[in-house]
Amino acid sequence: MRTGLLRGLLWSISGVATLTGLLVAIRGNRAIPGATDRTDASTSSVLRFYAVIWAAQAIVVGRAAARKDLDHEEIAGIGWLMAAGGAARALAWRQSGPPHPLFRALTVQELAMPLIVRLLR
Repeated sequence: MRTGLLRGLLWSISGVATLTGLLVAIRGNRAIPGATDRTDASTSSVLRFYAVIWAAQAIVVGRAAARKDLDHEEIAGIGWLMAAGGAARALAWRQSGPPHPLFRALTVQELAMPLIVRLLR
């Protein structure tokens, strides 16, 4: 049962990363809830570059989900990587103020990911 939930979590992360990564790479700032329509060229360039890396991360997570026998060390690493992303979001929240409610929820989820992965082992 927990293996199925863990696989489902991984597939959902992979799907969201693919979709959001491609949308941001193509549409830039306009794909981000709560963002302004325009940004400066350097910020747009960096944002779109990282969006492609985010979309590519979907391949790694999808491969982890597809393995016949889940590699729990690899999945724990994915959880900690997501927590690091959540910590970066939390830092942005602290320095720039509260983000769109969607990103508040994502921050909490990402920070909790190592615990979630551990409970589903």
